[in-house]
Amino acid sequence: MRIRTAVVLLALLTGVTACGDSAAKRRETCRLAIDGTSTKTERPRACQDLGDQDYETLRREWVRKNGGVIGPGGPAANR
Repeated sequence: MRIRTAVVLLALLTGVTACGDSAAKRRETCRLAIDGTSTKTERPRACQDLGDQDYETLRREWVRKNGGVIGPGGPAANR
């Protein structure tokens, strides 16, 4: 009985840890994909499965770190 309980607990803990890593990896992949062309409605492909709030947080972080969004046409193209 103890061995069965230990095996079940180990399986559950492994599953929970794997799920947490997957979400963290998706956020990190999205964070790396965000650039000056990323907008609220035009997400990079790596960010498609992220929730709106997570994506907006990552996008705003990118804007803060890079001093604003500079699109492909330069600053004047964003006006």
